[in-house]
Amino acid sequence: MVLLKPENRIRILSTLAIIAYILFVATSFINGKEDFSLGYNQSRESIGTNDSQLFSNTLHYVSLKAKNGASHFPSTVNSNMNTYLHPAKHVNIKILRHKEVNSEINLTPYNTLEFICIIAMGILAVVLPIQFFLMIGDVKRNYIFSRSSAKTVRFMGAELVLLYAATYGVNYATYQTNCLLFDFSDYLVAKPHTDVLFLVLGIAVLIIAEVLQRGSEMKMENDLTV
Repeated sequence: MVLLKPENRIRILSTLAIIAYILFVATSFINGKEDFSLGYNQSRESIGTNDSQLFSNTLHYVSLKAKNGASHFPSTVNSNMNTYLHPAKHVNIKILRHKEVNSEINLTPYNTLEFICIIAMGILAVVLPIQFFLMIGDVKRNYIFSRSSAKTVRFMGAELVLLYAATYGVNYATYQTNCLLFDFSDYLVAKPHTDVLFLVLGIAVLIIAEVLQRGSEMKMENDLTV
């Protein structure tokens, strides 16, 4: 079949990878649309009332866990179907904090860490696709077991590991900031979950890079022998 030809498989897989990356970016934008709208509307209201209060509030993402254990539901929610109050508990919430509240707390180290990690994540989000297309180019030119392909794949693996580290850094800074700023009666501030998928993928890609490097060395040894 035509689709089973190597060049066609590479083209199809490359196209699917591009579509998956676009969907990933689009989904991230859609998920953050509410937060963007919140900040935008808040800014417009501040401009209409008092310009000095334009950036008077800060949005915090806070992960929570009930103080009395997983089976404890300290909150309730109303039901529109009846008058029953359903036991509930918060897991992730958004809090608007006025900057004058707890303003004496020094958050500079954690804000700096978060800023650096976010910048790193942005750079990696741009560099990773470039490395991917370089790898595809090596495959199309049949430079699979070569130093250049091994180097490209190694860079991709390292970038995935760094992406995990940057994500962990943002979550760590967020957690430490929330612990300093908030103290709830029925909840403890919980550590945000950091998905280990990027770490696992990064290590797997680094292993593949070592396989390609070893294959390149064996190929050079065979060429010298011949």
